[in-house]
Order: sequence, then C-alpha cells, then structure tokens
Amino acid sequence: MLSLTHAAAGAVAGEFIPNPYLAFITGIVIHFFMDKIPHFWPAGRMGKGAVIVLDNIFSILFLFGLYAFPETRNASIIAGALGGVSVDFYFVLIMRTKGKWAEWHTNRQPHKEEPIWFITDILIFTSLVALLVLTVK
Repeated sequence: MLSLTHAAAGAVAGEFIPNPYLAFITGIVIHFFMDKIPHFWPAGRMGKGAVIVLDNIFSILFLFGLYAFPETRNASIIAGALGGVSVDFYFVLIMRTKGKWAEWHTNRQPHKEEPIWFITDILIFTSLVALLVLTVK
C-alpha cells in the first residue's frame, strides 16, 4: 500500500487519540493491518522505482500539508501520520528493502500487478481524507 495512504490512516487515528506518542504507535500498528489489504504494486524494477519516488514525494507533501493548516496542526494528527509512514520510510528509504524484517514486511502483503488494484489505495485514501476533513475540530 502507498505510504500516502498509511499517512492518511495515521492522521485520522491521531485525530481520535490525544496522546502524540500513542498516536504514533497506533499509526505503525494500523500500517501493518492495512498492508494486508490487496493493493497494486508494479512487477518491474523501473515501475517500482517510479512508484516509490512519487509516493514518498506526495507523502512528504501530505505531512507538510498537515502542518500548514492550523486545523490539523495537532501534534497527535501529525504523529499518527508519521507513524503510518515510518514503516515504509524505514524499510524502503533507509534499509532499501534489505534484511529479514524488510523481507517479512514485503512478503506479507498481497501485491497485485494489475493496475486496477490501484483503486484500492485511491478509495481508502480519499475516504480517510474525507473523514479527516469532517472530524478535525
């Protein structure tokens, strides 16, 4: 699943969890549950690279966007979003998907090569952002 989708899920969790540390941990936990949902991931190495680069750019922009708007400048919302993306940022950007934990993280996900499965991320992300917009105080 895209890091951007994980960031949105963590942000929504942070809206309902007043403690930023707990929101961060919840974002991580939710990440692993969401990865079990079948989703698109390209088979080719070049396609994976493009998806990773674009996903990380949009994830970082999303995080900055949360901070930019006073309504979402809540430490728990931002911490939840950071927790949601931290797993992918760690395994993909830092570890470069090497090691036992990174292999476990990748292998437990039902990756689908057909682009139609990208709809999963789109629907989940838009639903989470709509929920965030409706619930942010």
